[in-house]
Amino acid sequence: GGLVIVTSHGGGRRRLHSLGDYAAPGAMREDVAGVTVTRLGSSSPADDEADLETWRARVEEAAAAGAVGTSDGSDEGPPARLAILVPFREDEDGTRGPQLDALLRRLRLVFRGVAPVVMCVATQSHDGRRFNRGQCLNAAFLHLRRTRPGWWDARTLWCFHDCDMLPREDDSVLAAHYLRAGVTEHDTEHDDNGDENATSADKSIIKSGGKGFVRVLEAGGCRYDADGCFGGVTVYDERGFVHTNGYPNGFWGWGGEDNAQFLRCVCARLRLERIPGCAFEDLERLDTVEDKLAVLDTRRARCPAKDKRRLLRVNAHKDGWRRDGLVDLKYETIEESALFFGGDDDVSNDVDDLGVRGIRVVVKLLSGIDDELVCVQCGVSKGPGGFAVHQYRSAMFWAKKTGGGVSTNTTTSGDGSSGSPACHWDDERGVRERDTPAIPSGGVSFSGGGNKRGARCLACVARDPRVVKDRAAEEANATDATRVVCAICDARFAARNALFKHLRETGHGEQAEAAERAAKAAAAIGSYLRNS
Repeated sequence: GGLVIVTSHGGGRRRLHSLGDYAAPGAMREDVAGVTVTRLGSSSPADDEADLETWRARVEEAAAAGAVGTSDGSDEGPPARLAILVPFREDEDGTRGPQLDALLRRLRLVFRGVAPVVMCVATQSHDGRRFNRGQCLNAAFLHLRRTRPGWWDARTLWCFHDCDMLPREDDSVLAAHYLRAGVTEHDTEHDDNGDENATSADKSIIKSGGKGFVRVLEAGGCRYDADGCFGGVTVYDERGFVHTNGYPNGFWGWGGEDNAQFLRCVCARLRLERIPGCAFEDLERLDTVEDKLAVLDTRRARCPAKDKRRLLRVNAHKDGWRRDGLVDLKYETIEESALFFGGDDDVSNDVDDLGVRGIRVVVKLLSGIDDELVCVQCGVSKGPGGFAVHQYRSAMFWAKKTGGGVSTNTTTSGDGSSGSPACHWDDERGVRERDTPAIPSGGVSFSGGGNKRGARCLACVARDPRVVKDRAAEEANATDATRVVCAICDARFAARNALFKHLRETGHGEQAEAAERAAKAAAAIGSYLRNS
């Protein structure tokens, strides 16, 4: 389902290739010193230049909005040549944390003493949702720009880096690919002979007025070793990434955002560089994409196929990619701290001329949410993790069918409620009209008149007196075995209802009552004899 550019080379000659619907007429690819260069373009009708510049100014304004410096001295030192942004979310088995630690140590070893480098690790909060890699990267990009303006300048390259891609420590060529500048708009003042090191492809871009570039560092010898790969590690200049409007915000779960981002690079007419055979170690230790997908399926971590297809269509339709990305990104900063790369005294923000420093920020992602419902009792907008599965599916079905009930409010509960369906009796879903508060704007309640089209969130169900009573009984059954064991045959049951049914059907209930009456009578007689 990806957007793949396939090329072939023969005899060392430069060859022209058709890039389908996503290439401008005359698009050229060139293999120079192992680097495959492609000038991307769009076959759609040409944009009005004034409208295009207006939109670009809007994106650049969004990327610079709210920029404030820090007051703790951490803005000292030279602007970075490279800013590395890492999206992060710990897995259920706790494997991502060690991978991130290994990446931080390795990057410091690779770049320390070579060039000033800054990092921002964006950690997605515990919001009950799948991992959203694209929105995390957008948040890291804007957060670093807005809170650390002294750490970067117009020449800084922006690298988007997965935490499981570990560059080889002693590979100076790979380090150079991270840091090598591309052709930018200011280079157009030079003529063809102005830079003796410029390749013919560089001069071709200079002539056309460069739109920015993206460089893909393709790993060799692992599952990412493919001509169509556009994830893992990518490097942009500032102009290039801003003009793509960043990543789409709506891909919740693994997969899809890199395909959409490739199309954005095409629409923004960036210069694409592919560096094949880079020396990366895949820390997940998975040989094929199929192995990766199998692991994701066991964790229910993939972006649902239906949602992925829909989001890719929206991204590709006309100017859909311009409306979703940096321009409409909303996030909340929950926590920020300095990055540590090694021992206790190895703090990231110590300033030197050729060092690596960075920050880690925990963000609550608020964009690209179209799967929330309004609880019919508390009126709070929550996602799938906030409701019992059967209630959520039913209420969402009716909400989409009737055109209401799906919340567009960015307020979330913050209680992290999640888990299995609450209890059997809550299948009635609706609550009494007098128990239902006013629903905030952005959501529609379906609770009126005992309607079964609404849903109560897990938090409200857990506070219901009947649920509290039922759960207290479950705890008592777990601690007192006599409550669920037949006194006649010693059979044990999971619940008292099952025990009562057994007593009725076998007659053991009457026998147990008779035995209990006889025991009481014997106790009474014994007490009388002792007291007489």
